[in-house]
Formats: sequence, structure tokens, C-alpha cells
Amino acid sequence: MEAIKAVAYGCGRMGRLGIQFMYKKGVNIVGAIDSNPALAGMDVGEYADLGVKLGVKIRDDADAVLDECKPDIVIAALFSYVYLCEPMFEKVLSRGINLLTTCDESHHAWHTSPEVVNRLDRLAKNHHCTITGSGLQDVFWMNLPLVCAGGMHEIKRIEGVTTFNTDEYGPALADAYNIGRTLEEFEKKMKGAQPDGFLMRATNAAIIATRGLSPNGLTQQPEPGVSEADMYSEALGKVVPAGCVIGTKEIVKSYTQQGIVVESSDIGKLYREGEGDICRWKLYGEPDVEVQVPNVNSYKFTMSDLVNRIPDVINAAPGYQTNDRFGMTRYLTYPMECYVDRK
Repeated sequence: MEAIKAVAYGCGRMGRLGIQFMYKKGVNIVGAIDSNPALAGMDVGEYADLGVKLGVKIRDDADAVLDECKPDIVIAALFSYVYLCEPMFEKVLSRGINLLTTCDESHHAWHTSPEVVNRLDRLAKNHHCTITGSGLQDVFWMNLPLVCAGGMHEIKRIEGVTTFNTDEYGPALADAYNIGRTLEEFEKKMKGAQPDGFLMRATNAAIIATRGLSPNGLTQQPEPGVSEADMYSEALGKVVPAGCVIGTKEIVKSYTQQGIVVESSDIGKLYREGEGDICRWKLYGEPDVEVQVPNVNSYKFTMSDLVNRIPDVINAAPGYQTNDRFGMTRYLTYPMECYVDRK
């Protein structure tokens, strides 16, 4: 069987990890795209510390890379909002290439950015390819409470909370969570046209979809976190002064026609010494159940889960597919190409 051919679109911190994980799973990395001049011309193998040169250079000409490499799939680690990623996604989908992205909102964006994903859905269907978002939320936010729900007689309420260090992801996510903004800038952004609560709105929508529930409205509330002392942001490469925003808590409460309420919150912020990631879910009903994953490595799980989704995306029907349609993510025991249906 022929190895899967992939292009890495975005070679920052997340993209670099994706290259490492794909290579270890036997994926043939045939191209790499990044606009950072400091990365231009670097061999992908050397850049990602693979211990070998791949003879593939990081380039900033996306059109040329996509045309020359003809990959089975593109792994895109770009921005958190789909509207920011749309121009890059169009380049991929218009060529009939499957696309799997870390874009947080793309996990389930039908309700958060319907106009954008409808355009991407039509484009993918017209060119017979698939676009999907995945990451930590796929396993730990959507499927983990789903497993618990399978053992319950009745569910009345689902509550989840997760925290992560924005410095582990890079400048795009730090900006999405308002790191370094003043409180005045934060308030102005929340009143603007940009979507807020995008990540947990997408998560709640996915949870509701997996349980066959019917959405019936939601409320959302962003809360800024402020430090009393200066803190350094590695992702932004600068000191965030005391009194400025060092993180944002999203609280999204979704209602359903069946009466089940889903409330989830995430806290993306700069970590102080000793802080670690948290993932906790509580399901109330008969009987109640609580599950917590202490010290979950959100950064690595985001990319390892996404890489494990590659065969699902290649095998999927054309269009924008939310990952609740794929079932549970599976561990790939054998080379990745063994899980692809080559028709």
C-alpha cells in the first residue's frame, strides 16, 4: 500500500509537532508551507528534529507547493477562527485536496460561522474533497462525556471545564484569548463583530449533535483574567504589563428542546508556576457521574488526536464534515495507510 502524502500548512509550534507525529506514523511529508521568512528554505526533517533530512523545503508559496506536491491531505495549523483561515482553506479545497485543521472553531462551526462554512462546504463538495477540524476537543470535550453518558439512565445537565496554557500554542491562540489586551480593548472586542465564545459554542454544538438532541438557544459570557504583576508571554514574545489581560474564560450554556442543559467553560491563559491543564466533566441525572483528567497535556493531545483522524477524513464523504459524524477516534496500531479505503 502506498503511504499517505501530506503537506503541512503552517509550520509554527503546532505545525512542527504535527510534522513529527505524522512522520512517526509513516506519513510521507511531501510539502510544507509557512509565511515566516525565518523558516524559508529549511529542510522539514531538520526543522522538526526528525534526525533525517527529507529533501522537502519549507516555502511561502502555497499555490506552488500544492500544485507540485499533489498530496492526499493538508494538515493546517493556522488560526483559531474559520474566517481568518478561509483564504488558505480555499487554496486547498479548490484543488480537490482533503483538509484537516487545528482551527479551534472548525470543530463544529455551523452555528458560529455559518456563512463561511457553507462556502467551504460547497467548495469541498464541488471538488470532491473533505474538510474537518479536530484536536483536543474531539476526544476530551466531545467523546469523553459521551462515554460517561452511555452508562446513565437519565441526563439532566452536562457541565465541563478545561484550562490550557496559551503559550504552548503560539501567537494566533494567544490573540484569540486576548492575551496582552487592556481591559478597554477587551470590552471593545467583545462588543465588535468578531465571534466570541467560539470554542465552547462549537464544543456544545458537537456534544448536542452526538446525543441526537435539538438545540434551543444559548447564552455566553466571556470573562477576562487580569494579573497584578507583569507576566511574560512566550507566544507573543513580550511582557504583558500588570493590569492587562492574561487570559479569557468562556462560559457557554446551551439549551435543548429535550430539556438537557449543556454548560461548558474553557480558560485559556498564561500559566503561573505550578499551574497545569485541567479537563473535568460532570453529568447530572440518574446516576450522577464525574470524570477528570488531571494534568492532561492539551498541546500534545491536540495534535496527536488530529493526526489519528487523517484516515477518517480521507475516507469521508465530500464537504465540511464535523467530527461527531466519525465516531470515536482510534489509536492507529498499524501504518496509517492501512486504514485508508483506496477506491
